[in-house]
Amino acid sequence: MSNLGAAGSRALAGEERLSRGEAASIVASGKSGWIIPASVVLVAFVTYCGVLRFQFVYDDLPQIVGNPAVHSWRSVPDYFTKHVWSQLYPTTQGNYYRPIFLLWLLINHSLFGLNPVWWHLTTILLHLVVTLLVWALAARLQLSSFAAGVAAFVFGLHPVHVEAVAWISGVTEPLAAVLLMLSLLCYIGFRDASPTAARLGNQRRLPFIGALFFYALALLTKETSVILPLIIGAWEYIAPFRANLDPECLSDKSEAATCNTTRDGLEGRRLRLKTALIRSCPFLVLACLYLVARMAALKGLGHSVTQLSTSTILYTLPSVLWFYIRLLIWPANLSVFYDIPLIFSPGVRSVLLPAAVVILAAVTLVWASRRSRPARFAAILVVAPLVPLFNLAVFPEGELAHDRYLYVPSIGAALLAALLISHFPAAGMTRLFGHPALQVASALLVLCLLGAGTAMQSPNWSSDLTLYSRAVQIAPNHNTAANNLGNEMFQRGYYADGINLYQEALSRNPDFWLSNYNLGYSHYKLGELDEAEHYLRRAIAISPTDSDEFVYLGLTLSKMGRLEEAEASIRNGIGIRKDAKGYHFALAYVLKQQGRLGAALDELKLETHYNPEQSSAASRQTSEIESGGASQERK
Repeated sequence: MSNLGAAGSRALAGEERLSRGEAASIVASGKSGWIIPASVVLVAFVTYCGVLRFQFVYDDLPQIVGNPAVHSWRSVPDYFTKHVWSQLYPTTQGNYYRPIFLLWLLINHSLFGLNPVWWHLTTILLHLVVTLLVWALAARLQLSSFAAGVAAFVFGLHPVHVEAVAWISGVTEPLAAVLLMLSLLCYIGFRDASPTAARLGNQRRLPFIGALFFYALALLTKETSVILPLIIGAWEYIAPFRANLDPECLSDKSEAATCNTTRDGLEGRRLRLKTALIRSCPFLVLACLYLVARMAALKGLGHSVTQLSTSTILYTLPSVLWFYIRLLIWPANLSVFYDIPLIFSPGVRSVLLPAAVVILAAVTLVWASRRSRPARFAAILVVAPLVPLFNLAVFPEGELAHDRYLYVPSIGAALLAALLISHFPAAGMTRLFGHPALQVASALLVLCLLGAGTAMQSPNWSSDLTLYSRAVQIAPNHNTAANNLGNEMFQRGYYADGINLYQEALSRNPDFWLSNYNLGYSHYKLGELDEAEHYLRRAIAISPTDSDEFVYLGLTLSKMGRLEEAEASIRNGIGIRKDAKGYHFALAYVLKQQGRLGAALDELKLETHYNPEQSSAASRQTSEIESGGASQERK
């Protein structure tokens, strides 16, 4: 076995500390071995390149295509003082404070307009960067070059990432992961500085400043990034590597192995715990500053979307965690939505069996962690990012879990998979590519399965039709899946099919706002005004925060000749979103019917003011009104 392989194997098994010479050999090998990471990037890109043909889907349409906030640099200050959806739902409380994510969307729009090819390309590139950073982290964990390559391949090809990579708005995951990984690696570089660099001081502080900088950006990208101090503390407490040692412990007269030995035992654990707390403090301070900014922007740390009791959350969590475990191990039958119901009372199948699986998985992680320090750190990387998801009350009904939430946890899962494969029997085995045949064959089998799973399931995100058809197939009782497929069917001219899907959702939940609104809109488009009024009024009664429902109710009433009611309803919509495209046109139309031509002209001017791209249409409407007014004066 090579120097790298032998040293790496001993470190993984926790059998022997690395000497300074062995550590240097590993670092040198990692720096020169770019064949494996280059291969990982190439294979991952080929696997995902079909995504470049996909359209804007799901939330891309309101969040990117129809969102003026990401079309103009004038909106940038609002990114730091409001929630993500504030431009579309200004009166609704939000839980997503993500300025850097919005800035990413703005940059993409400035560069590429609304051509989805380039948006998809930048998302794929981000995923490839994260994959390379996983390889770099594996090297920092002193995994062998083979194990580091397997970890990167597993992460890069894992099908659970399809949602985060194939869906443009899912870019929050790879974008936050890039920043988190850069922060962690900068911190490890700071702690792994040589004695000479440590004495220089300023040069050693640069990686630490970089770690704080990238962490700040990660916090402003996705709120779950707040868990990094826990990961930093885990690194300090767990890792027996040179990066874990204080500079004075690395003088020319002290070997890393000797220094690590002094940290064993009760006194050593206390010292490592103290170091972990001290070293994570700057990151905790940064997290606190972020929470202050978040509270100011959101008017609170977060807001409950679904009112759930503590017991309901506790009963439901086992099935959610079992869902995540299953996806990490067997990522098949992926969908944008899943039927994961809330559990209101304990039961054998609903609570006890999922809880038993979760406990078994936890015991397995603990067992693996006791045998290997890198496995211990990898286990922390799996568990820590899931902790913020335990508050199920912040999720809308029917959206307790999504594939994309496993993007960062799968980094730890990829490391664990690589550690497992690299511990398969090696003695007396035939060698392939310089490594034990069983390990190589196992790795190739796993990677082929993962790559095939990704290639087969990513086309589900090619269009809204394929996306929601798949969702209804996987989650037949999911109201949002049925509603969204109904939207797509209606837009394609299959009106009866669309309305049937809306009705199907309402049969399960008569107070489901989306289907009430969409039924109202559909009947309005079909000229069925009585039905349109009924469902639009019901939608308003359920949730009076959406501006469109008021405007379409106003247009419905205007066609019924109830012009005063129509005006009042449209003005309610404008009161919620005064700059929405077409709203002032709608009011001008009603005012023109009332004969209030001057007021109608004023509304057309406001439409042009808020939406300059509407100027030509406004000019035509103005000419028609002015010519109509002149005709009336001649009479």
